[in-house]
Amino acid sequence: MEVQIISEKLIKPEDCHVEAFTFSALDQLAPPSHYPIFLYYTHDQESTNLSTKSLRLESSLSKILVDFYPFAGRLINDNTSITCNYHKDDDFGVLFVEAFAHNCNLQEDILLSGNKTRVQFVPTLDSLLQTHLLIVQVTFFECGGMILGCWVSHKLSDATSICTFINYWASISRGANSSNFTIPDFKTGVKVFPPIKQPSLFSFPNLDYQDLQCVSKIFLFDGPSIANLKSKALSKYVPSPTRVEAVSALIWKCVIVSSKSSGTSNLSHVVNLRKRLVPSFPNGTIGNFLAFLMTTKSERDNNDLPNLVIILRKSLLEFPYSKSDTKSLNWDVALGTILENWNMFGDMISRSKDIELYNFTSWCGLPFYEADFGWGKPKLMSIMGLSYKNIIPLMDAKDGGMEAWVCLEAKHTSEFEQNQELLAFAAII
Repeated sequence: MEVQIISEKLIKPEDCHVEAFTFSALDQLAPPSHYPIFLYYTHDQESTNLSTKSLRLESSLSKILVDFYPFAGRLINDNTSITCNYHKDDDFGVLFVEAFAHNCNLQEDILLSGNKTRVQFVPTLDSLLQTHLLIVQVTFFECGGMILGCWVSHKLSDATSICTFINYWASISRGANSSNFTIPDFKTGVKVFPPIKQPSLFSFPNLDYQDLQCVSKIFLFDGPSIANLKSKALSKYVPSPTRVEAVSALIWKCVIVSSKSSGTSNLSHVVNLRKRLVPSFPNGTIGNFLAFLMTTKSERDNNDLPNLVIILRKSLLEFPYSKSDTKSLNWDVALGTILENWNMFGDMISRSKDIELYNFTSWCGLPFYEADFGWGKPKLMSIMGLSYKNIIPLMDAKDGGMEAWVCLEAKHTSEFEQNQELLAFAAII
């Protein structure tokens, strides 16, 4: 397969009078890296012309950038804001790349083959990632299919935010009534979490794992298997475990076995703060609103599935683990509580070379599969192949199941992927 770049251009907002976007404290703490998302669309029945599709994507992107203006801005080096000072002749805007894949059929060579991690479908130059907060590449195929690939800066957006952006863009592209949309909210975050003077005090250590050989595999849990797993994971203390709790506990149990650990094992799970704050954040709040569930299984704790679910649930009920008298997430006191949570997680990360730590994050429930740009909903959503030790993202599968992307040290991978208890509920894809 050869991917040919057809064009590159900057898409600017149709109109913007905002000079800058100020980071919240949690935006300041977010890593300066980008993360990729891919949406796969097969040939549509209306046989929409490829150039028409491209023009529609460009035009609708320019329209939504009026409301999502920071995505077209540029990061200021002092980690306080994004400049949005748009002019016709400057380099501001979202980088939009159009490409064409030769000698490749999207359905047969990618979707049916299970190959979901191709880097050809997003630009990878470091210089581009340093400059742009959002990069979009639309790759068309001879069969009429399309892959929409996005590089998204974590300084501006968590997964919930980019999902909101993509669905808003898709709605405008297909001609939906914009009066029914929730306008993105860039102001509430900085109001509740105002910027701090020394964000470096709360940033995570930059650990070097280049000396480790890691292997990433994808495990698919279909709907009936998840229902069966939840029935095996319940107990009188947790009579109705969630699917994320059940799948997380099973993977945790199996990685403990494959690592030959007989001592303490630690787990973290990213927590979306939007609905946990009091009052909860409005729909469409954009930015980084994340904290961390942290829990430990001691060597005295039973390693069976229901007990691991109990440990997870207990940790969630105790969140956010403040050492002070209050653990309130009321808007007026939430900042101190969440900064303490980030500090505790940073301390755990700093010791991750010496302790057993597995880092989960869940994108389950985010409606990426609803993103219809006018030629149908995506057949698949995926991320890039993983390379960091003990990172385990969970995300929805197309037909109601769940995918777990598991990245472990190579020396533990073989036994993990052959674990019969795991394979009773999941298939490697």
